[in-house]
Amino acid sequence: MLLETLMLAGQERTVKICAHRGYWKNEMTRKSENSIASLKCAQKERFWGSEIDVHLTTDNVIVVNHDRTIDGITIRENPYSAIKGHKLPNGEERPTLDKILRQLSKSRHTILVLEVCGGGLDDRMILLSDLCIQKLMDHHLFDPSRVMFISGNFAVCNHLVRAAPGFQVQFVSRGEDPESLKESGITGIDYDYRAFQAHPEWVARAHELGMDVNAWVVNQEEVMREMIRLGVDCITTDEPILVRHILKDAEEYHE
Repeated sequence: MLLETLMLAGQERTVKICAHRGYWKNEMTRKSENSIASLKCAQKERFWGSEIDVHLTTDNVIVVNHDRTIDGITIRENPYSAIKGHKLPNGEERPTLDKILRQLSKSRHTILVLEVCGGGLDDRMILLSDLCIQKLMDHHLFDPSRVMFISGNFAVCNHLVRAAPGFQVQFVSRGEDPESLKESGITGIDYDYRAFQAHPEWVARAHELGMDVNAWVVNQEEVMREMIRLGVDCITTDEPILVRHILKDAEEYHE
């Protein structure tokens, strides 16, 4: 098994830790960034996953960036040359998916959670999905044990289910019940924690359907504890070390 999972004492399940935006924080801004440095940190700490967000430029370059804009420039409306010079706080150029995959290939310690992003429901989103698959093949990383897909675009999730059979594909939202997603072939749910606070029964229902449950928490310790008690499979957060400490310190958990 890849990397770090922390097992519930006496139970046959694990709680996985996914570093949101890669975990590394710039010393000045204290913000996580989608960067090579972030992925390196996640790999060094042996977190189960590192989440990145991908967008497509007008000249079909896959840019890794948390938001749809960079310094006010909308990624999907500009070529890569308009973005490349806008560096991250650590001095890195905005990485392409190729650069991220080259770093991923250096260690098997962390799975890449690849979020297909972008505004609108159009052919460009499907093209982005297909280009991501091609890049994974080019880097010999088209492997469900190395990569999983997530997206807040339902049509993209459905496309990925067909285009990448055997891969985990999770829908990012907070309003769809597990049954409706399962019918579409989606294998898991990746929801803001508030969805599970409003519908705590969804965790058990998803598990009954054979679906994984990922809670996006960011950094609230009490919410992390609540999600662990509900039985989520994975916590995605800007503070993955905090999740590790919670699991290690709690009497009911052990490594």
